[in-house]
This record gives sequence, C-alpha cells and structure tokens, in this order.
Amino acid sequence: MLKEYGPIAIGVYAALWIVPFGGLFQVFYAFDNFGHNPISLLEYMGAKDYIYGVLQLPQDARPEGWQISGVYAYLGAELLEPLRLPLSIWLAPRAKRWLSARRQPAEKPTTTLS
Repeated sequence: MLKEYGPIAIGVYAALWIVPFGGLFQVFYAFDNFGHNPISLLEYMGAKDYIYGVLQLPQDARPEGWQISGVYAYLGAELLEPLRLPLSIWLAPRAKRWLSARRQPAEKPTTTLS
C-alpha cells in the first residue's frame, strides 16, 4: 500500500489519528476530565509510589488538567486502532483519485466562431 499510495496513505492514517485525538482532547479538557482524578486511582491501587518512581516524579507532583486530558485523548485515539487501519486502507485509493483529479487542470471548452 505504501509503495502504491505513499505519502497519501500516511497522511490518511495520520489524519485518522489526529482528528480523534484532537476531538477527545477538547471534550475531556472542556468538561474538566469529567471530574476524574487518575492520581486517586493510582493511590487506590497502591501503585502511586511505583509509577512516580519510574517516572522520577516527586511524591507531591500533581498533573495539570490539560496533561490528564492529553493522556485520556491518547488512550482513546489508540483504542480506535482496529477501525483506523482498515479505514485507512479503504480511504487511501479514494484520496489518491480525488487528489489526482484536483491536480489536473480543467479542460477549457472550445468555442468556434462561425
């Protein structure tokens, strides 16, 4: 597919990742992550010390809202992978045909004076 469609296939695949990520980020950020605090989940699981140690974060570190929204948006975009790849394979040939048609100049009608 990459050999035949090249950058178009990559662009379609990237767009099918960026659009859901951006949309999910906006939703989570606009609604303040639906009141969810992932730190409380880590504390409940008893994994906060381990995760903070791996990430080399101070124990009193708290992520900001936009960071949490980014993580949730990333996870949501990755959950769509089973749909993204087949959709990319289906859309790449159509995108190439559409772009090829747009690149060719439109034929001008010929007028004859009689």
